[in-house]
Amino acid sequence: MAMSEEIPPNAFYSDLQDRQLTVCYGWNMGIINALVRQSKETEIEKHFPRDSYGRFPDSEAASKWFKEDPTLAFYTLKLGKTAGLAAVAWASEHETVPDTGRTFELRVYEAAEGRSRRELAVGFGNAVLAHLENTVYDSALGLRTDDEDPNRRIYDDLGFRRVGKPTGSHVKMVRPAVTSRY
Repeated sequence: MAMSEEIPPNAFYSDLQDRQLTVCYGWNMGIINALVRQSKETEIEKHFPRDSYGRFPDSEAASKWFKEDPTLAFYTLKLGKTAGLAAVAWASEHETVPDTGRTFELRVYEAAEGRSRRELAVGFGNAVLAHLENTVYDSALGLRTDDEDPNRRIYDDLGFRRVGKPTGSHVKMVRPAVTSRY
């Protein structure tokens, strides 16, 4: 079983720490159980049904999902030291978006409500992206989303930009690699 460890402070993480929030890298059985439970939240099932029926329907499937992808970089945003998950994010080479080396996903759970959801998600996303760029990946990140996705504006705030033509209601967004953004 992998471990979940707090990431080193970075410019974006400091603000979250001031608000008694903890960003961790990795996973453990407690996180798996929380994902199974929280993937069944109404908004998550509505916008990310694959979480509740594919990735995290039960602890066995969630464990298998984690173990099958050696490229997975998984992050959690915890409320306090023992409370539930406010958000999760991951990057992986397994489920790639064309023209990028890796995909990026972000989920914000009901536990984050009432805490300025978008501000919290952008702070968490930036802390995760800074950690990814400094320790794990240095290539472009991509994702697929649609205008109904509650995270679409958050992705804009995190530096993802629409590329190509929409496919139905889905759009592809890419965040350039660090070296090409400066």
